[in-house]
Amino acid sequence: MFNLFKYEFRKTWFSKLIILILTALAECVFLVGFFRENDTNTSVGIILLVAVGLFGIIYIGIDSMLVLQRDLNTKQSYMLFMTSNNSFKILGSKVIENSISIILAAVFFAALAYVDIQMLFNKYGAQYNFLDLFKMFLAEAGISEDIFSVSLVLTFFASLVANWLATVVSAFLAIVLSATFLAGKKLSPLLSFALFIALNVLMSQIIQRITKAMALRNSMQISICLSLVIAVVWYFVTAWIMEKKLSV
Repeated sequence: MFNLFKYEFRKTWFSKLIILILTALAECVFLVGFFRENDTNTSVGIILLVAVGLFGIIYIGIDSMLVLQRDLNTKQSYMLFMTSNNSFKILGSKVIENSISIILAAVFFAALAYVDIQMLFNKYGAQYNFLDLFKMFLAEAGISEDIFSVSLVLTFFASLVANWLATVVSAFLAIVLSATFLAGKKLSPLLSFALFIALNVLMSQIIQRITKAMALRNSMQISICLSLVIAVVWYFVTAWIMEKKLSV
């Protein structure tokens, strides 16, 4: 399993390197503006960092989808399925690698954002720190700051990550269905994409209905659990289809 994990990482390391380089360049723009007190450069750096952070986390998931699609549609990659590893291990290595990559990327960008914003507060002598400012935004949104805490912020980010992981696994299911039951059909890509949308709409409806009347913290915690459960269910369904329907 560990060898499969390393194999999956090698197939996606270049895109991660590009994201890291872009992040470094954006951070350099921000730091140059920050230390030279150039508001334009500082603002551009912040915009670039936000864009790279959002794009990076999203693309890590998309890249994993593209790798699976190549594995199922190219002869060289398809040799993977002719090894002694079963489909559950092969798909599991992809899910684990992508999960770790998304979580590490989210933690990295969140930590970088905190450090940069706190630097701005410290330099310009603002009377509020980052957490105080976040409370003010909550108040503007009509959310009482009494419920705010660092753990609440971490729970919020965890819910976003869990939801994105479930979205990625649903894409795996749609891709595998396209390569099995829908193989050779003229509208296979369109049907696969429609299934992907339907799975995510279903997931959103399930989570929304269950958490509708809950308090904010509880709803996010339940959302994390539901997203992970749905991801596990779709993983087993996808792996079973791969095991039973893919011809090698």
